[in-house]
Amino acid sequence: MQRKFGSFFDIIPETYVTGGKECKPFMTALAAHPNALWILKPPNQCCGQGIKIIQGGSDYKYEPDKRYVAQRYIYNPYLINGFKFDMRLYVLVTSFDPLRVYLFDNGLVRFCTQKYSKKDVQNRFGHLTNYSINKKNKAFQSNQDAAEDGTGSKWSYKAINHSYQSSYPDKIHVDIAQVIVKTLVSVEVPIVDSLNAFKHAHEACFELYGFDILLDSSLRPWLLEVNVFPSMSSSSPMDKRIKSILVCDTFQLVGFPAVKVAESQDAQLKARRNRSGSKKLTKDGSTEESKVAKEMRWKRAIEDEAARQGHFQRIFPTTETTSYLSHFEKQRESNAFYADLLRATHNNSATEIARRPSFTEKLNRAKQASFNYG
Repeated sequence: MQRKFGSFFDIIPETYVTGGKECKPFMTALAAHPNALWILKPPNQCCGQGIKIIQGGSDYKYEPDKRYVAQRYIYNPYLINGFKFDMRLYVLVTSFDPLRVYLFDNGLVRFCTQKYSKKDVQNRFGHLTNYSINKKNKAFQSNQDAAEDGTGSKWSYKAINHSYQSSYPDKIHVDIAQVIVKTLVSVEVPIVDSLNAFKHAHEACFELYGFDILLDSSLRPWLLEVNVFPSMSSSSPMDKRIKSILVCDTFQLVGFPAVKVAESQDAQLKARRNRSGSKKLTKDGSTEESKVAKEMRWKRAIEDEAARQGHFQRIFPTTETTSYLSHFEKQRESNAFYADLLRATHNNSATEIARRPSFTEKLNRAKQASFNYG
């Protein structure tokens, strides 16, 4: 995406995959930047297993049978009391077509347990923020009370946000949201293609991601990695409080109703009957949902989620992110519909939204005008 759209997607440190034939670009980068630091992460690992930091080409021995994700190390992290930290933020995607993204209003901040120093890059307790690594250090301070925040080796995102809010009100949170949205925009094509292989997959799927974000010394957020299976285990009372609300609000927002089986079957039967009138036959005899019906479904979905979002905030689509549409690799009717809908809302015209003609109605009007003219 950076090749196509340039700096718009400059959200992640320079990153390579090593191992086999894929190692050549990384070796070239090592030679070009001999003084740069790189962090190597083995794929499909967790809890900080196998992570190491190297400096320049001289420290790296090529291992063709081992694969790593090699990422340019951010040497100037933003520090609090001299300690490096990163943030685990939770992002819920309720749909990829159209794209609807929600950011949970709290998260976890993991601190190193020794002060940051550029002189000793092999000090894992001073450079790696992984909880599983730092909890082994005697200096690790665990949280003992959910009400105690802003102290110890793990804080809440709200506490860290409050620490720089007076100097940079809301800006950092907005910048982080932009990084998250750009990340999901960059991967939506292959995900939608996969969903299209399954019937009704768009209505039946959701995903909760764990985004790991690091701030540099200028308070610019960088994406470190995205976890598709973020841990829901609770190592402290604060963890339990945050994740309990997260899980409850996730199911609430996604919309899992507690219904009896018989009632559910009756509702599904009625829904199928209602949908049959909003579909048309294609050449191969299958049914296709009409544009009017799709627009009604998209509009109802975003309105229903707005009423259930709890501690989540919708970060896409919004009136501020409608400009992102030009940076999608593939333009979709569904995302364009939301952009039009939000522009109408932003213009304080709820009545206009209700009266707004659908894409199909516009097409029919154009055809009718052409017919009348002829």
